[in-house]
Amino acid sequence: HKQKLRMLKQREYAAQIVEMCAELDFAKERHQNLLKAEAEEKQKYIESRLKPKGNMLSRNSKK
Repeated sequence: HKQKLRMLKQREYAAQIVEMCAELDFAKERHQNLLKAEAEEKQKYIESRLKPKGNMLSRNSKK
């Protein structure tokens, strides 16, 4: 009887471990996606700051 209870407990622990591992994997992936999105936003901002303005383009073509 005790052996069966122990086996059921072990099975329950195994199920919890699998569930928590899945949650951890999801959290890691989400964190990576957030970091990637943040880096892309920074890059877009930097690129938009470095673009020449419209007036500069028209002045260069007149010269």
